[in-house]
Amino acid sequence: MKSLNAFSLLGLPAAPQLDESLLAQRFDELSRSQHPDAGGEASAFALLTEARRQLSSPAARWRHLLELQFPDTSLDGALPPSLMDIFATLGPALQKSQDLLRRKTNASSALTRALLTTEAMRHRESLEMTATALADRLDSLQSAAAAWDGTGTTLAAWAREAAFLEKWQAQTRETLWLLAMD
Repeated sequence: MKSLNAFSLLGLPAAPQLDESLLAQRFDELSRSQHPDAGGEASAFALLTEARRQLSSPAARWRHLLELQFPDTSLDGALPPSLMDIFATLGPALQKSQDLLRRKTNASSALTRALLTTEAMRHRESLEMTATALADRLDSLQSAAAAWDGTGTTLAAWAREAAFLEKWQAQTRETLWLLAMD
């Protein structure tokens, strides 16, 4: 069975760089007729929704394009040093934040919780700076997609790197949210 071609389904060019407003517009247009509430089939709408999900994430979009155009290209490979540098900062920051959250949960007095709130603010500031670095790196990958050399090797490297960046962004957002809760 041939896999879903998200680009074709949404009427978009199969390319690593994508205009997100055009993606949203195409999804909205097709949703009007394919949504079950508008008389469409649930299965067709589910495919449309999956196509949008795949193309909305740079990592998923690049993996999908790789599967379509370079099915024999592997996603295996070493991470670039820039990602190792980010992880060297992010890993310990997330661990320290998780430790703080455990201490905050187990705090038995209001004074202890108040003191930990001050520490949580410092952790949030550090994680926010790391979140900015993650977003900047992902933005630079997406900018590079405008000058794609047309090879599966480059696409695989981008997909691999973006998958880590998106995962780390999600972990950072979740930790920031937990740290902000009182």
